[in-house]
Amino acid sequence: MGSDVFAETLFVTEASELSAEGWEKRERHAKGDAPLTREEEEWRKLKEEEVMEVGGMGRRGAGYGGSSSGLRMGAGEGVVEALGRLEGSTGGLVVLGISEAEEVVLVREESDIGPAELAAKIGAEEPRYSFYRHGYVGEGGKSEEATVFIYTCPTATPVKQRMIYASSKRSVETLAERDAGLTLVRKLEATNPSEINAQTLEDEFRQKEEQKSGFARPKRPGRR
Repeated sequence: MGSDVFAETLFVTEASELSAEGWEKRERHAKGDAPLTREEEEWRKLKEEEVMEVGGMGRRGAGYGGSSSGLRMGAGEGVVEALGRLEGSTGGLVVLGISEAEEVVLVREESDIGPAELAAKIGAEEPRYSFYRHGYVGEGGKSEEATVFIYTCPTATPVKQRMIYASSKRSVETLAERDAGLTLVRKLEATNPSEINAQTLEDEFRQKEEQKSGFARPKRPGRR
């Protein structure tokens, strides 16, 4: 008879493992949860810390987000003001990073640049939340501008830091939209900042304009 005929095959080293007590011990072990990986253990600890904070341990600064939308993250000094200056400032860039010690987002870079300079200004050392005011040619050749949100997280980022940034992303978007009054027309994500360049933005906004001016789906025969 082949091994596929039996539901389970046991390997034992001592006869005591086949006793009633040994069998019960084996059953308890089989029903137990599988051990967590290192990444899963980091995530479990992070979620426990979040639950504690939602239960009453406040963060510094104005908090955004919550248990249903990720980690709460406050706005550091000058963040809202820097984001507000993007409105009407074509080529304006504000890059934010998290201060884990202070539990707030801080301005890491503020400048006026062309899209070709984005990767260098964002940097590839740590995850970043970047807001860029992009100018483009819209429908009918009209010059337009829009705010683009860019989240970058390098591959080499430590697991805990990666999870903090990913879980705080929504609260940073809320900060920009609610307090700075920005409309985030495009939201992009990349592993390496080099993936975000002039061509990337051109393709994004060309696609948008093509969709706006696309052909309507043909009507089926017999219908008006």
